[in-house]
Amino acid sequence: MSRLIAEGKTLGCMYKIYDRTGTVGHSETRSETELSGDISGGSGYSVGGTGFSTPVSGSISSRTHNDQNIFLTDETGKEHVIELKDFLIPCKQDHKLTLFLLTKGSSEYGSYFMAYNHNTGETYKHGKSIRSELFPIKAFLAVLGIFFLYVFLSVWTEPDSGFLGTLFTALFASVLFGLILGAVGWLVALGRSLIVNQNLEFRNYITAIAQR
Repeated sequence: MSRLIAEGKTLGCMYKIYDRTGTVGHSETRSETELSGDISGGSGYSVGGTGFSTPVSGSISSRTHNDQNIFLTDETGKEHVIELKDFLIPCKQDHKLTLFLLTKGSSEYGSYFMAYNHNTGETYKHGKSIRSELFPIKAFLAVLGIFFLYVFLSVWTEPDSGFLGTLFTALFASVLFGLILGAVGWLVALGRSLIVNQNLEFRNYITAIAQR
């Protein structure tokens, strides 16, 4: 059973924090590795013992995602599957956990951003999830859409402008603007997350469960 333990407003965004406490029945983790990049070169020819080959160039990068599923039975006996992405909580069967969920606005869905293991007395935080949840995605898409439309119409009204050329120009400008706008959005999300973490009700609740 989840309970509302704190709520507030941070930089124009309403939020709520819920907790879910239960006993671990089973926990499973898995890792997935993504590869990206390209390799070129290494080709050539040889005739009569002479020839050439092109050097190998490029790079390959990898990124590993660690996911965890925790089967948690709450105080009422109901079992829940807690799905976590890139957020691992050390626990084993019969450990008592309290997990904290952040929701934004009127949404019933959110992200788990903190957990407390009552058996070990350890607190685990996942700052990335709270920042992602608080990213102003609606404002980002609205401003980016308006910018795209503005550039498209501005270029389209110029003499001898074709549809494909206008579309390409608007898309290219929007990508560059989107990078800048995205950076601003992440700064806003960071500021929001700092305010949420300082919520007095939430901090007092964390202190209280750690002293039980």
